[in-house]
Amino acid sequence: MNTVFTNEKINTKRQQEFDYLKGIFMLFIFLIHAFQATLSLEDTFTRGLYMFATMSGAAIFIFVMGIGTVYSRNATPAGFAKSGVRMVIYQYLNNLAYVAALLLPLPFVHKNLSENGIENLKFLSKSYIQYTNIFFITGIIYLILALLKKLNVKTIGYVIIGIVVSIAAPFLYGTPINVPILGYIVTLLIGEADFVSFTPLYFLSYALLGAAVGSCFWQHSAAC
Repeated sequence: MNTVFTNEKINTKRQQEFDYLKGIFMLFIFLIHAFQATLSLEDTFTRGLYMFATMSGAAIFIFVMGIGTVYSRNATPAGFAKSGVRMVIYQYLNNLAYVAALLLPLPFVHKNLSENGIENLKFLSKSYIQYTNIFFITGIIYLILALLKKLNVKTIGYVIIGIVVSIAAPFLYGTPINVPILGYIVTLLIGEADFVSFTPLYFLSYALLGAAVGSCFWQHSAAC
């Protein structure tokens, strides 16, 4: 982490240390998905490892991302907004690839599909095209960071908002909003739908607290 704590001029190039850390915790994210497919409730060790990966993988990945945003060359409202839009676009391009992979074999197997198989295919196609995961979460977080940056929120503000969000999240999760379009958008943000894997609601606090920690590092480096 020498480029973060250096007494030299603050490094605003790509932080390889953060990339390494995020890479490590991406392995935990992969483990989560592997365990979801193979988890045995009778295996205590597997359950423990699964719980550890679930609690640490995406959460620490987002926390480290929050730290890294402070040191980014694009740490401006416009830069964060562009990153946010780009990540959301990545999400839905990823979804199109999912659906394409699902439907491409269809001409070769449709005659062998049962009625239940066809219904499952329709359900999966509908879910995959709306699916949200880490791309979507980081995109929304970048957009929120763009707003906070534009409002010139101080470091303590990030801490306060992060704590408030973490306390409020369990109470807001899955709250129904019976307004067309708006209700659907809110579902993407606070969860409880078949196509929502992760929700920005639960991970925003990690990003904000990470940004606050990164800001403290930045101020320490600048003062040296």
